[in-house]
Amino acid sequence: MKTKKTFEWNFKNLFFTLAFTILILSIKINAQAYTIGGVVYSVCSSTETVVADFKSAAGALTTGNYSGMVLITCSGTGASLGSSKGDAFYFNIPGSPTHHANHYQLVTTIEGTVHHSTGNDDDAYRHIYYNVDAGIEVTAPYTPPYQASNKYTFIIDMNTLIPSNPNPVPLRVGVNDGIYSDNFCNGCDNFYTVKVTQLCACGDADGDGYADADCGGDDCDDANEDINPGVVESCNGHDDDCDDLVDEGFDADGDGTADCFDGCPNDANKIEPGICGCGVVDTDSDGDGVANCIDNCMNTANVNQEDSDCDGVGDACDLCPGGNDKIDNNNDGQPDCHVYPGFSNLPASWKCGNKNDKVSICHNVGYNPHTICVAQSAVADHLAHGDYLGPCDEASCNSSLKADGSKKVYSEIMFNDSESNIDNIHIYPNPSQDEFYVHCEYSHDCNFELQVIDALGTVIQYLKITNDSQVSFGENYPDGLYYASVKYKSYTETIKLVKQGRN
Repeated sequence: MKTKKTFEWNFKNLFFTLAFTILILSIKINAQAYTIGGVVYSVCSSTETVVADFKSAAGALTTGNYSGMVLITCSGTGASLGSSKGDAFYFNIPGSPTHHANHYQLVTTIEGTVHHSTGNDDDAYRHIYYNVDAGIEVTAPYTPPYQASNKYTFIIDMNTLIPSNPNPVPLRVGVNDGIYSDNFCNGCDNFYTVKVTQLCACGDADGDGYADADCGGDDCDDANEDINPGVVESCNGHDDDCDDLVDEGFDADGDGTADCFDGCPNDANKIEPGICGCGVVDTDSDGDGVANCIDNCMNTANVNQEDSDCDGVGDACDLCPGGNDKIDNNNDGQPDCHVYPGFSNLPASWKCGNKNDKVSICHNVGYNPHTICVAQSAVADHLAHGDYLGPCDEASCNSSLKADGSKKVYSEIMFNDSESNIDNIHIYPNPSQDEFYVHCEYSHDCNFELQVIDALGTVIQYLKITNDSQVSFGENYPDGLYYASVKYKSYTETIKLVKQGRN
């Protein structure tokens, strides 16, 4: 059992861990980068603050050690030339701010005093290489423009101090003045407040010429030389050019999904083909769970897609049971077996009589269907009491009918209002007791995709066929109705398949 003391210890550790993590994240989020001499520098230490009294030749010495590029913020005023008010770089303020080339200003040194009786090599302005207030790289010696706030932020290079030390050492700051006892004026601070922060050069781990963004550079992935601001964006799910945008310029349909991840790059309403393919909405008008594009009764619920006569029209909406409801030779949108299209539009198999001038009718459809041959003038009466045009049971699952009523060997391609563009790809036999065969008649380009969907709209198999003239599938399918979506180049068509006799 854990004691209260143990719990408190764990809680404290958790608190400090979180605090440290927040601190590190804060440093990264607020990191400022400075480019000096082509090298990117950023803050790599906490900031130390020291106070240098104008009356002391010792100034103030940092407790931390520093080297190379150091970020400094200096504020404060005092008398350093008689009674004249001065700041880090100017005197005669506020009236006529003047910079003195040798005396009475901020000193940065590693020596034991800020006073230099001979030479003034360590006056801060002689070692400034970046003006942070202006955000510009400069060349030493450099005097920052006068600031009415008497506060200046800049970067010095400690390697240029005289003397210098290549190793990290404490930095001394203060005012360079020969007589310190009179350095006092009313209305002055009479000391410098100096903030000192170590800078470090950013790394370039991948050697692509761009510094790591984590330390202030602009390379958002310094472990990958192919990702940096100089790279042209590609479609790959990455921010290749480090502009905080991913795959910009690669969304042809403007749906917010990049083309390389969009299964329908030219269809703003889809990112996957779904059941009906790109460009066709997977609408289910009758709410039976079967999309319109493969629904054999688009406006009448037919959950299991029963189609007893296999004419492509489901039992729930079949107007001519045993007849072929798919035939519409006069293109009026009505099955010719149910609405007389005129004698000239009848399939040859629906014509009868010695002179072939009469019409085959499926009579007594509801209780004793049989085929009769009637005069054209009698057609309307027969249709009126429920008969239909064409022989009884012409459409059955043991036959395969083309749209004009004639026979065909291969499975009919359905559910596509436009002319078929993949006539040279066939699936047979259909119906099948065993497997289905896919036969491609294109001599040099048999590359297509086949997606098999069951009657409930579930994808049960996917085939990608590459330059094979014939493959098989479906040997283990249970008996039932299936749909094969064939995608060839930019065309997609859906084929109805029937598996029967296995079970």
